[in-house]
Amino acid sequence: MEQNVRFARLLFAGCGQQLLHHQERQRGLAVAERAVHHLLHRLGKRHPQCADELILIRMRLSSVQPRRQVEVDALVAEAGGRLQHGQLAPVVGGQPGFLAQLTLGADERVFIHPIELARRNFQRQAANGDAMLADENHVAVIIQRDNARRAGVDDCIAFAVADAREFDRTTDRGVIVREARFEGVQTGGKYSVSFRFSKDLPGFIQCVVIKVNTDPDEQDDTIIFSPDPTIEGDGFDIAQPQGYIPGDSWTRSYKLAAMAPLKTAELRFGEQTYDLMMSDAPAEGITVVRDNDLSLTVTLSEAFLAGCPAGSHSASFRIADTKDAEATAASELRVQGILPVGKEDYDLWANTVTLRAVVVDPNVSAVTFGLKNGESWLETEGTADGNGCYTATYRPEWTESTNEAGLKVYTPEPGKEGITAGNDYELRSMIGDRTYSASLTTPAGDTIYNAGMDYWTTYNVTGSSITGGTVPYPNENSSTVFWVGGNNAQTNALCTGVNVNDNDDSDKCAQLKPDEKFRIFAAGNLFTGTFDCGTGFTDTFGYARFGVQYTFTARPRALRLRYKATVTNITNTGNSGLTTNDIDSARVFVCVIDWTGRHAVKSGASSDESTFWDPETKSLFNEGPILGYSSKKLGKSTEGWETMELPLLWYDKDKAPTAGNYSLVISCATSYKGDYVTGSTSNLLCVENFEWVY
Repeated sequence: MEQNVRFARLLFAGCGQQLLHHQERQRGLAVAERAVHHLLHRLGKRHPQCADELILIRMRLSSVQPRRQVEVDALVAEAGGRLQHGQLAPVVGGQPGFLAQLTLGADERVFIHPIELARRNFQRQAANGDAMLADENHVAVIIQRDNARRAGVDDCIAFAVADAREFDRTTDRGVIVREARFEGVQTGGKYSVSFRFSKDLPGFIQCVVIKVNTDPDEQDDTIIFSPDPTIEGDGFDIAQPQGYIPGDSWTRSYKLAAMAPLKTAELRFGEQTYDLMMSDAPAEGITVVRDNDLSLTVTLSEAFLAGCPAGSHSASFRIADTKDAEATAASELRVQGILPVGKEDYDLWANTVTLRAVVVDPNVSAVTFGLKNGESWLETEGTADGNGCYTATYRPEWTESTNEAGLKVYTPEPGKEGITAGNDYELRSMIGDRTYSASLTTPAGDTIYNAGMDYWTTYNVTGSSITGGTVPYPNENSSTVFWVGGNNAQTNALCTGVNVNDNDDSDKCAQLKPDEKFRIFAAGNLFTGTFDCGTGFTDTFGYARFGVQYTFTARPRALRLRYKATVTNITNTGNSGLTTNDIDSARVFVCVIDWTGRHAVKSGASSDESTFWDPETKSLFNEGPILGYSSKKLGKSTEGWETMELPLLWYDKDKAPTAGNYSLVISCATSYKGDYVTGSTSNLLCVENFEWVY
């Protein structure tokens, strides 16, 4: 009867190796089927602790044998570091028995095995459930003490491989009565494990010694250490803007350095590039000091920024060394003052301009701007944007009134028109007690095609066999659509080109002369658009289609032209209700429109008064609105050439013509009631040199 069973279980903590499944073979070596896993170690470092299952000792003794002297067997592992000792507690034996008097067996021996550190990892692959170890001669020890041949001995002492974690508390050879786990095992130490057992008591000890590779994983990587050159501000952060107030002393120094000798060093400012390797003073206001082959110092002074306009400028450095390492850096330099006005700062249709000033003086909290066109300054307070910039926008001031038809119209207030095309302006900003000046010349504005009426050709007007045919055409070629007259084959002198001077064919004007055919009066006329006649054999009417596509880049203030007029009393009363006692006034008008199509007026023997229109009495049509207009009647003759100016009145002071729409109408006629077939055949009107006034 067994009275006492002793068991010792020793588990060395290590680096992730696992013995997972117990597989005990007869007096042999058994290891888990799962391969021993290996964790990655940090490059060049050893972990302070590992977790390697190192030793398993299982002991079972029978108490039917008499107790004898306890002997100690030491199991020693040496990792090459400090010395630590761990020892199992003594195993309690049973009562002495007669077997204690027996002679020891011939094969009894004490086994002490030193454990050495492995020099490579366990093999990962397993074959047939058996571990493939790197060096089987030093991996495990199987110690067998076999007393079965001795009389009275009912069991043997044997060492065998097993997985401590997979042990059941009860085994086929008895009950495990003792087990132990040693924590805190570290690499680089020497450990001795001792256990006690009674040699003359029946039982067994199972022990596995596994040689563990505690070496770190080492990997050779090629690391190229070649730091880039550096560009830094001397005493300031190059990433922060550096302010300069004109007239004050100012310097900034920059350190340029590399790990290899410098090969290239350049400074780019605006459109200019400076070679910093060729000279100690590549330009006025730039000094270069070579500290050694690896570095140099570049200093900029106020002389470098002299004459530089106000605003933000980039001083861009680039360096390279003999190892082809390269670096670039840009330093923002802010010059205080009023900024130049660019195209993005003004709108010549809205007549607005925005002035800007850069302020670097921390003591300044207000800026006043001035705009001058003529004799007086227009001043306004600037608004800060929080980033050292102040702005002020000039806009036109409008006067509201009504025209003769009672329609509301707007005109710019004299002297407060804002910014307009073709003008020169003085600008200034008052920053603290300093005044900074600038100037602005706006573009000339828009031109009018064939404004001088020097280009003439012919085209075939659409109409019947009576009205259709080749007639004079006030354009360079017949395919151009801009100017047109109401000419047809019967009345082809309503609009013709004649010399301003009798002997100068290069200087022409448009001569408008009325005519009468078949008792139908037709006024001399010139307008922007197209003209066609009825196509029926008996059709004696025509369609004047007003409007051309025109691109405005600036809002005009007026239309100007040269004219010469002969004005007489009405000779043909037509449908107007006027009499021959009335003066047949000539008329010129201009309209800025936003129409999706041309407006057609039917006039002649069978006219349609519903199509008649007058920009002074109506601002909205099916085709779209009239944005602005001007009209002038000529009630008397001139003695020669005179200049006419038509100031524009605006129905809509904010809207601009939509791109692609019909945007311009200019109309000249010898008789202001010509649509009603009313006028004088004696009138005459010559026009030329059309231009916008801004």
